[in-house]
Amino acid sequence: MVVHQLAAKPRAWGESEIRADFPDIVCRWFDERDPDDLAASLKAISAACRDCSFDAVAKAAAALIETRKPERLHAHQLTLHARRLDQGQDTHYAHEPDLSVYDRFLDDHE
Repeated sequence: MVVHQLAAKPRAWGESEIRADFPDIVCRWFDERDPDDLAASLKAISAACRDCSFDAVAKAAAALIETRKPERLHAHQLTLHARRLDQGQDTHYAHEPDLSVYDRFLDDHE
């Protein structure tokens, strides 16, 4: 698979035929990475593709980049999100936990 070859030779990213298969936000983000972060992120993509479909991994990468703005991608995060996508689940959590009950502990100590 091309993504595994790209992980082995990250300098080829700029001219890779697989660029067109990634969402635009992922391409721009990869283009802005330094060589070490790019290599680590491509290895993370490759590792996640061993357990999940490429489409799900690419969408998971886009979601992580958009919401968390990481310096580099990590396989464990990508795999978790991609598995959910492969199973038809949404990776955006509509029902975030309400942690406002803990605000009273912060207010008491100020």
